[in-house]
Amino acid sequence: MPRIKRWFPVSRDIFSDPQFDELLQLYGHEGFTVWTVFLKMAEDDEGAILSHSYKALARSLSALSRVGEERTEKILRLLIK
Repeated sequence: MPRIKRWFPVSRDIFSDPQFDELLQLYGHEGFTVWTVFLKMAEDDEGAILSHSYKALARSLSALSRVGEERTEKILRLLIK
């Protein structure tokens, strides 16, 4: 069986993060998807994500994660407190 190709490293530590549990309880799969897209954006930009507003960042995340903009903004506000 071929090895699974990973596009960016993910640590098992995310599963022990209390914020991860809260995210899954509130938003399910969509929350996890937005979070992983957010992490990938941060990795690509060397840890810095610059945006003028939650709405602008949510629009970008929404397009990449295929989650509605309004829901993405709610998830984003939970992630960035």
